[in-house]
Amino acid sequence: MSDAGLRTKRRGMTLVELLVVVAILAVLLGIAIPAMRPSLKGRPTREAARAVNVYFGSARIRAKEIGRSCGVVIERLKGQPECSMTLRQAEVPPPDAGDWMDSAVRVQDWSAGRADGRVWLVVRLRANDFSNGLIRDGDLMQLNHQGPWYTIRNTNFTVDSHGYIDFTSGSVSDDWLDAPLALELADVPGQVTPWPTKPEGWSQPVPFEILRQPMATNAEPLELPSGTVIDLTVSGTDPTEPPNLNTAEIPQLGWEHAAEDDHDHDHVGLSPAMEPVLIMFSPNGSVERVIYHEHDEDATDHFDHRDVIVVDPIYLLVGRRENVPYDATDPDAVPNYQAATSLWITLSPQSGLVSTTGVQPEMATVYDSREPAREALTKGGR
Repeated sequence: MSDAGLRTKRRGMTLVELLVVVAILAVLLGIAIPAMRPSLKGRPTREAARAVNVYFGSARIRAKEIGRSCGVVIERLKGQPECSMTLRQAEVPPPDAGDWMDSAVRVQDWSAGRADGRVWLVVRLRANDFSNGLIRDGDLMQLNHQGPWYTIRNTNFTVDSHGYIDFTSGSVSDDWLDAPLALELADVPGQVTPWPTKPEGWSQPVPFEILRQPMATNAEPLELPSGTVIDLTVSGTDPTEPPNLNTAEIPQLGWEHAAEDDHDHDHVGLSPAMEPVLIMFSPNGSVERVIYHEHDEDATDHFDHRDVIVVDPIYLLVGRRENVPYDATDPDAVPNYQAATSLWITLSPQSGLVSTTGVQPEMATVYDSREPAREALTKGGR
């Protein structure tokens, strides 16, 4: 048979066959789209949780590499401080001992006669011994490279917009600044004996060392995908006992108080202070401490600085921005800890390892929602 004959017998698909194929594809598409919708809806949250997990892990590795504490700053969203969309790397700068080899301070004891029994010293600083932009209120100072650490309490010098003390704002007499810095015996475990000083008059010049507070680095910040946040209203540590509350009494769990706190309640919320939350890793990779500000129940606009050593797992909830804060009066509203797409980021305090788990959806309490995260910790997962 000729090629022409073969060509005449070839034919394409008929219209009916095409319509059947299109109908089959339409049916399959109709089945696939609803099945894929939950997965697509939760994709931004999964991406955000994965990024947060990696970001905390890199801070932990950094602390082990440089041998100094490093961590992550959880910045509160402007206008919506109950949540965060931006994370930054932070680290403790190297200790400072003044700008010169012979930098020194003169010390005087101001503890005598104090009704509260607290140990206070004051130190005079030599002019030009300190550069501006290095020392902040709350940094720790040790005298003569021995003895206890004291917390710097600045009451005499002005500070810049970032909280650093401006030492050029004080007058000078005989090469020493007239205004002293106050030092309060720091609440560090094992410190019981104050540094010996005379109750009257200034000591001879002694060297010192200052441990500076963590500060954000120039590393690239992490911006969470649009619409996703870390929900700080329900992030924190577990209570000592599971809360027995109904849905109308949603617990606002937060960081557990340190033993020295003089408050009556057991837990601290993470909102709505505008100051960021800072989670630090020690050089051995464990979670060292958490720094945040707690609302003072006795003062509407006052927030107390907290620097807490944690021994329990830390839970950070990644969810949707529109669910923060949760409006219990809206019948259609769902809190992030009950949303099936939300994820818990868990930091183990002893190992510093970071894990990601789903929530236990539709649970009445935050504690119950964290059950998958607790199970992952006991199994050693990450």
